[in-house]
Amino acid sequence: MKVLRCAAFFIPLAIALAAGCSRKESSRVLSPDPAPGPEVLEAHWVNDRAALATAIRQASANPGVVRSLREAPNPRLTRLDQYAICAEGTVNDGSHVQVTVLPHIADLDSTHAVFVTLIERDGRQVAEVSEIILGRDPTSLETGFVPMQIGDRIGWFRGDEAYAVGSGGVAKLASQRRKYDKFIQCMLSNANNGCSTGASIAAVIAPEVPYSRAIGCGIGVAVIAIGCGLMYLG
Repeated sequence: MKVLRCAAFFIPLAIALAAGCSRKESSRVLSPDPAPGPEVLEAHWVNDRAALATAIRQASANPGVVRSLREAPNPRLTRLDQYAICAEGTVNDGSHVQVTVLPHIADLDSTHAVFVTLIERDGRQVAEVSEIILGRDPTSLETGFVPMQIGDRIGWFRGDEAYAVGSGGVAKLASQRRKYDKFIQCMLSNANNGCSTGASIAAVIAPEVPYSRAIGCGIGVAVIAIGCGLMYLG
């Protein structure tokens, strides 16, 4: 149980759930670094247990996720489904985006998280693996990590390969021509802004609703999640 508690501490993507976002609400919050093109119109976290369990099961069986795990630098991973998250959203062209994050720990080390992310948009699918070390520096055997601001702390980030699922369910290496190399990197870099923006909007439009700022924060981070997903499949 100690390992699970430590993992919960360092899965920073769970901040929206911890902030009290317990309803499927929506609001217009800008996705990260908006530019002409797709715009997130609505986004929410999947909080229903049955629906989340279905998303986790489907993501786990996705060919891109399966290959990402098979090719991951560290094969000794323990998946923690209780900390998995899923966000859904709608884009201004009518398309639907879903992001499912499956967190793992490497070698039962509570300071070393491995995130397997599946990003889907109307049949297009990309899976990737990202790693974060928090609470210590990488060892001489843990190469390729770069420092990254995570809240008020400095962690270490490494992005591994991404795989696109093509025709016939075959997963192949995906091209990477984006500002952010990885979904997790994009998410962590923009989550605070999404939370602040969502909370501010909620305070203005629903000041009488209990915990409106917390709910707005969760919605804002959900929009950021979908916006980061669009960077892959936009």
